[in-house]
Amino acid sequence: MRKMSELSVLLITYNHEQYVQECLQSIVSQKNVGSVEVVVAEDCSTDATRQVIDAFLEQIEIPDIEVKKLYRPVNIGLVPNFYDGLLSCGGRYIIPISGDDYFYNPYVFEKLLWRMKNEPELVAFGSNGIEVENGKCRLLIKEYSDTIELDSVSFFQKSILGCGAVIVKNLVSEIDRDMYLSSPIEDWPFYLFLSTKGRVVVDSTFIGKVYRRTLDSLTKSWWQKKMSAKFLRYSMYETWAFHLGLKNYSEVELSLNNLRLAIFKTLISQRLFRRAIEVACDYNLSLRQVVNLSATVKVRSAAVLLVFVSKFISFFKRK
Repeated sequence: MRKMSELSVLLITYNHEQYVQECLQSIVSQKNVGSVEVVVAEDCSTDATRQVIDAFLEQIEIPDIEVKKLYRPVNIGLVPNFYDGLLSCGGRYIIPISGDDYFYNPYVFEKLLWRMKNEPELVAFGSNGIEVENGKCRLLIKEYSDTIELDSVSFFQKSILGCGAVIVKNLVSEIDRDMYLSSPIEDWPFYLFLSTKGRVVVDSTFIGKVYRRTLDSLTKSWWQKKMSAKFLRYSMYETWAFHLGLKNYSEVELSLNNLRLAIFKTLISQRLFRRAIEVACDYNLSLRQVVNLSATVKVRSAAVLLVFVSKFISFFKRK
């Protein structure tokens, strides 16, 4: 009988036919980690992603790797696919990765596992990462330290866990399923939840993952179609901070209040006036705050400002 793997790798993929082979190759190339379970959660792609995966796996034979295929008969969406994939992982530790990313070198798993085993109080540990977009590369975490501690407040403010490779303890069974499935993004709420269970640390001195920012990347498409990643982070954090009953919620609330104002100003500067009005009402901003914040942004004419404030007043009266 095959011994259960200590480490599970969760590969989340959808329409990644151009990239998923490189991702898989970076997984099977890892050294010095013993037996590894690879859970492939393929969310009913409309391209040849599934065929690329099957063809690659047929060509390799690695005794220390056991592959578990979760091939969805219908598309269930990113968050349910990720959550179900986590539940399907049998290892004590889990390393998640998207099918369009890949691990930086063959020793990433070894370093992640070593840190988790030598610091038992850790529930999550992450590395630095390289972002690739339009042929250009940049290092994602500028702060240079082998121990960047993330509590519930700094986690929100920095949002750096996940920039590189991440290893977590398998505590997914403890998370609120309905709460999690209502989130708009897959990994961030899970990492925040883990921050309430123990230490979360990032080592920015080593690179663990190459992250491709493509047209299909959630962070980019969401930012382009809506307004900014800040609003997404704010919306999730406020909900989860309240749900988890964070002890330092007063500090969090101050950060959130400042972010509310920053979001509003961002929307005004991008001339997304209708969305700005909705946000102002959702956040219960006063008319004085709306006028003052609008004035601080370089709106080209007083007429535009006047029209915006008028629309805000009429919208507020309807509510």
